[in-house]
Amino acid sequence: MIIDDFYNYIIIMAFEKVYKYENKRSLSINKLKYFRSALLEEILNIYKNGQKHKYRQEVDMWHGEVSFKKIDENKALESFLEEYEEYFYLDNNIVYLKDNVSYSDISELLRQIRINENVPNRFDIVEDSEKLMSILEISTIEKVIAKYSQIEEKLETLYYKLFTNEDTKDLRNKIKSLLFIRCSFYMHINQMPEYKVAAFKRIANNYLNKNDTVSYDKYPIDLKIWNEEYADPDDFLEDINDRVYDINQYAIFGKKKNFLYLNKICEDIENYYMSEYGFPFGTSEEEFDPLKDYTNEIETDILAEEQFEENFSSNPENFAMLHDPSDEFWILYMNYLNNLNNFMKIYGENETLLFTKKRLLYVLDKPELMLYDENNFERELNKTKTIELDEEPFSFFYNEIFFIAQEVFMLPSDEYTIRKLLLVGTYYNLTKDSELKEIIEEFSDNPKYDFFYEVMINNCANKSYGNLSKDIKKLILKPTDKNPSSK
Repeated sequence: MIIDDFYNYIIIMAFEKVYKYENKRSLSINKLKYFRSALLEEILNIYKNGQKHKYRQEVDMWHGEVSFKKIDENKALESFLEEYEEYFYLDNNIVYLKDNVSYSDISELLRQIRINENVPNRFDIVEDSEKLMSILEISTIEKVIAKYSQIEEKLETLYYKLFTNEDTKDLRNKIKSLLFIRCSFYMHINQMPEYKVAAFKRIANNYLNKNDTVSYDKYPIDLKIWNEEYADPDDFLEDINDRVYDINQYAIFGKKKNFLYLNKICEDIENYYMSEYGFPFGTSEEEFDPLKDYTNEIETDILAEEQFEENFSSNPENFAMLHDPSDEFWILYMNYLNNLNNFMKIYGENETLLFTKKRLLYVLDKPELMLYDENNFERELNKTKTIELDEEPFSFFYNEIFFIAQEVFMLPSDEYTIRKLLLVGTYYNLTKDSELKEIIEEFSDNPKYDFFYEVMINNCANKSYGNLSKDIKKLILKPTDKNPSSK
């Protein structure tokens, strides 16, 4: 099977990538030849190794022995420059993109060729290949992400020192300062063109994939029961990994030694300030320093936001409010934190639950909120009560919650049990879902029922430490934990 080598598409794709990621507008002939050869070689390797390729279409359904049509590269380049003389020119063995050609122009040209020549999606592998990106010398954004990740790593580490003997005014000031640097970084990205933001998103995810350590030694739910009795094989959108590895749930259930700062960077580039803020400091891309402390400038911007909120509170009829789906995540996990706090007040703190609190605070916090301060947390929690949600909120969470509510009765309790009960309880407290309550009540003969019902349905309103059985006390407390028997 002989495949067209799509010479024009490959050359234009090379320019699209260097423009998108490096703001470069030229490539040498030798670089283009090397890139083209490496790309075709990698495409064949993927095919020969039987690796699955995403976005598979009919044109990608190759079979048998595959090779690419042989061409005279010098003649192909000459023909290319003649056909696309509006876009490119050659000077001293270097191909240049003309000054009047924008990223939008080159991107649209690439799209048209893909459609007109029916280019296989197998050719679209550059951004997933370290080798091909390296050939094009695409590295600037990764260096920025790597440098900024040092800030996030330090910030996450500082959050883990909260509520310990290291929790001082100086510690909290350091957290505040780093939160402002975080804000500066993402505000700067927000002022970039859309294609550049997309480049940051892609590189951040690639960087995460290369360096990610987030995993479970023990999965927080029983996958055997889930797959056999609960998963819907016809629902390709239902992947329990998407939920359990969501940054918020991993903050709750994940291993203590696994940091989340790389995941946090990806999450924030996707969502953080992208629609809420512009970059307010008049700082150009060349002048911006991702590690500089822009505290004063951002505090000024936050003051403006506070004034906006005051105006909105006084005259809400003057403003139009749009529903943001991310509000559901925010409400759910803010209320989870609140329920976690209430549980520890009643039944005592233990190391695992306290660490869960600190890690979830790190994941949720923003510089204008500073949720680690109790008064600020209460203020933001109260705000969640005023957010208008869809008629059936938390649909992304429904199946998992109903599964966990049954699973905690079906299996022996373990280190995840309390955190699961609080998750179910948070959902129920926000929805008052009668079907969920009825399912839980079906386990009324279970010896753990009274305590589990109290946490999941009554939100710990009626029980005290003294009412617990020995088994439940063992579930709550570890030998090294402080016994809250005086409560």
